[in-house]
Amino acid sequence: MNEKTVVPSQKQAEFDQNFTQEESMNLNYTQEELNQYPLLPKIEVGMTVVALPDSDYEGLGGVITDILYGETRETENETILDIVVDFEEYAPLEKTHPHLNGTGISGVMMGEDELAFAFDAENTYITAKGQLYCNECSELKTTVVQTLEEDHRWEWTGEKYEHSVSYGGGYKKFDDCGHEVYGANEYLSTKPDYLTEPLSEEEIKSLRDEAGYISGIVAISLSNLIEGDRDNFLDYISYKLTGSPLLMDIDFKVVGGVPDNEDLVLMEVVGDASGIVEVEYDN
Repeated sequence: MNEKTVVPSQKQAEFDQNFTQEESMNLNYTQEELNQYPLLPKIEVGMTVVALPDSDYEGLGGVITDILYGETRETENETILDIVVDFEEYAPLEKTHPHLNGTGISGVMMGEDELAFAFDAENTYITAKGQLYCNECSELKTTVVQTLEEDHRWEWTGEKYEHSVSYGGGYKKFDDCGHEVYGANEYLSTKPDYLTEPLSEEEIKSLRDEAGYISGIVAISLSNLIEGDRDNFLDYISYKLTGSPLLMDIDFKVVGGVPDNEDLVLMEVVGDASGIVEVEYDN
């Protein structure tokens, strides 16, 4: 597909008016699902999307009208979600998508692996895995480069010119096509991933080392970090990592922060989980 995707702004505006926060879905994804698609929690009804290459609807833009998860799903596709999308026809489908043979493009069931999502801005599309999509090229991109602005200055001192160099932030662009990338700093950062829920029984068993120790990065509230005594805090971070207060020989360190949430810090927690598995899981 060489045609540029047209963002369905009119339909997006209709959803902005009609869709309220109370109608949003609070889906409890498993840790395994989040490991595979870290951005699943950001997918919402009313969001603008574009169909990825290799999809029957490649290059078509649309709006999410419903999200089906778990027992509410209607298809048997090997995906986590059934995402219902109303696509828009930006050019005659018989020319751009002749293989559809007149099939309607409203209420189409799509998987999370078939779409790129406008999470933060309409000109920045990102997959649920976190890979950027160029809307100008209708392609997934693997490399982003940043060209720093270098300013050379020569100033007269009264006797001679002295040379100095300063650097600006520059701009980011896709390496192969040169199109600029906007609003994607969050997805290009090197911040460590962290658990959004405690590890499951099977995850603890598979991840612990030969000595029974396990480690992971969790988000800790500053109020819990500052208030309370050490024993209660150790129980708290033990639960955040394992779902149990029985983690032993705990060590921890702060490794980063959470974007857009000043109350949370990321902490790497290490401890002996052999007691947890023996007491709680091995019957």
